Amino acid sequence: MIRYAVRGDIPALKHLMNDAFGDSDSETALFFERLFCDDCALVYCDGGIASVVYLLPAAVFVGGVRHDARYIYAAATRADCRGRGYMSRLLDFAADECRRRGYDYLILLAADDGLTEFYGRRGYYQAFGCEERIYSVTDGGVLPTGAATSALVKQCRNAAVMSVGGAVWEEPLFGHMYRTYADSGLDWLSLGLGYALVDRANCLVNELVCFDTEGALRTVCRLYGWSDCRYRAVSDAAPSRGMALPLKSGLPLPHGYMGLCLE
Repeated sequence: MIRYAVRGDIPALKHLMNDAFGDSDSETALFFERLFCDDCALVYCDGGIASVVYLLPAAVFVGGVRHDARYIYAAATRADCRGRGYMSRLLDFAADECRRRGYDYLILLAADDGLTEFYGRRGYYQAFGCEERIYSVTDGGVLPTGAATSALVKQCRNAAVMSVGGAVWEEPLFGHMYRTYADSGLDWLSLGLGYALVDRANCLVNELVCFDTEGALRTVCRLYGWSDCRYRAVSDAAPSRGMALPLKSGLPLPHGYMGLCLE
């Protein structure tokens, strides 16, 4: 039986999330505190909850047009129930349900190549490419810096994605992930009219939205005393685990940026 999860299911859902992904109790508790609502999760039941998919708010931009979407998050099946086709049936039901509710796309980030193939068999296609590049410091000026608030990040990100195309997370998922990255020790930096999400420990710019890419990277390197850094950039030519499923005939196939999912 497939149904929407209710609040009485939360203890079982927490247990399944911890077992499937190795999340800590505190991480799982924050997810349910910030994001759980009565229509955000579908479950397949067989002697209790066997499989779950979370359908979280997102948007897809194609040609400057915004489309309502749902982001498939933390899809999981109990270890003793795997191999029975429950997840396939649940994903098919989720697509039908989201189509009925008027959404245009389902999007997701597959965790590995095997799951990329699995979702491909369900009709998803690779849509949002990303590749890692190296930047070495060059001569030139730097941009003004500061702490990038969630409002600034959202404004810059949405403006950029509306221009170049792609997918972004909406509230409350965006706010949850903004805080999660900050709590994990990453830095949100404002860079002129843009921003960067910086992993100091690994000399890595996880995410960069700025019209002056070289100036932004130069600024980050000088701020942290690096001679070079790695950064992630959108690339349609790169292998992608960011995937999309159009839910209506005639919809264009999105490409480009997948906000806060580039890793």
